[in-house]
Formats: sequence, C-alpha cells, structure tokens
Amino acid sequence: MTTRYYELQLLGMSGYQPELFHCVVKGEEIVAEDQFFNPAEGGVICPRCGENYVGAFPISLNALKVLRFMQNNSYESLRELKLSVTVHQELERVMQRAINFHLERQLKSAEFVKLVRRIG
Repeated sequence: MTTRYYELQLLGMSGYQPELFHCVVKGEEIVAEDQFFNPAEGGVICPRCGENYVGAFPISLNALKVLRFMQNNSYESLRELKLSVTVHQELERVMQRAINFHLERQLKSAEFVKLVRRIG
C-alpha cells in the first residue's frame, strides 16, 4: 500500500494526477458503481462511455474508493485501511498501467518485484 500511495502522489506532483471523481469523457460526476480507467484520457471513465472505449479497463468501486482516499489523505491515515488481496492487486495494476503510459515504457523495477514474488 505504501508503494501505491507514493506512486499516486508522484503522478500528481508530475502533473499527471488522475481524475477520480468525474468521467474524463463527459465530465459528469462518477456514481457509486464499478467504472473504467484509462491512463491516456487521464482517469476514470463512466460505464456508459467506457464499455467500448479503446484503452479503458475495468476498475472496481472498492479500488476507486481507495485511490480517492489516497489522493486526498495523508500517508498516516492509510494505516487504518484493511484491504483484500484482490484490491491490492487491482491497485498495483492500475498504478503500473498509469505509470507505464506516462513514462512510455515499463519500469524494470516493477518486473523485478513481480519475479521476486513468484519465486517466493
């Protein structure tokens, strides 16, 4: 969770803070349901717009809530969050795709971490 928090903060400081509260296509406020995410468009896309949107991938409501929380709260407040493995994995996937898009390449350190996890 620490890594995801700082990844999100660094994206914001670099001028790439993802929009997590409004559909980046229509500008409408996001309602409480699963959404889509598209790094190229800069954030969340509502289900109506995202279903056939090239480059958009699903993001669960729970993962979106955690990203919003991380975007608007201090690191210390994260200690109270209890997340499932599924949400952890989803957050990792979302952040890696966002970072890879903006860097225009995949980080070797991310691949190394995946390899270490597989080994054990």
